[in-house]
Parts: sequence; C-alpha cells; structure tokens
Amino acid sequence: YLETRTWADLKVSTALRAVFWPSAAAMHVEYFRWPYAEGESCRAVRISEEAYRKLCAFIEESFQRDPGGRVQLIPGKGYGTTDNFYEGTGSYHAFNTCNSWPVRGLKKAGVRTALWSPFVGGVLRHLR
Repeated sequence: YLETRTWADLKVSTALRAVFWPSAAAMHVEYFRWPYAEGESCRAVRISEEAYRKLCAFIEESFQRDPGGRVQLIPGKGYGTTDNFYEGTGSYHAFNTCNSWPVRGLKKAGVRTALWSPFVGGVLRHLR
C-alpha cells in the first residue's frame, strides 16, 4: 500500500496480494497541527495516564528499529510533505490490516472498540 493513497489508487493485483499473501508491515505516519479538528476520520478519546502509557508503548513497539534503536524510514514513500512510511513489525494480511492495528492499540489502552475492523468505520463507530 505504499503506492495506494486512496481507494481509487487500489489495483486489483495489490488487493489480491494483500488478501492472499502476507507482506511486511509498514507504519504510515501523518503529521497534523494540534489541535486537530474532530470529524469523519478523527475522534477525541479521553483515557487515563496509565492507558496513555500503554497506548504509547503499543505504538513504539510497532516500529522496526535499527541496531541503534532508531525507527527505519522507508525513503521516498510518503504521499506528500506531511507524512512518511516506516518499517513496521509483524506482517500485513487480510486479518491484520491498517484498520486492525488501531483497534489493537485502543484495546491495549482499555478503550471499547470493534472486535475486528478491516475498515475505518468499524474503528471509529465505537468512539462517539
């Protein structure tokens, strides 16, 4: 999905590979100004300090590190000037998608969310 910014960019070959062949995981990081307005793709969630620590640890553990402990940028693969891709841990497949990842992180922080969500709507539906 390094080349798939939107659903319109999705190729059939990419979708088939994603469903049937696990691939290396990547972390797509977007940089926003704070405060970021809540909306269709963003919800505020109030959590305790301990839950926040658990969520941060989950995020930190999702980045692959070099021997010096630094996250590993995938050069030239961001969609623009406000994002980057980094090497991730684990693998990407039909049951471990970009929307499954935040569900697992939110669960680590004790936030009620979907059991499994291949699509963003399932992640955000519980965060009203």
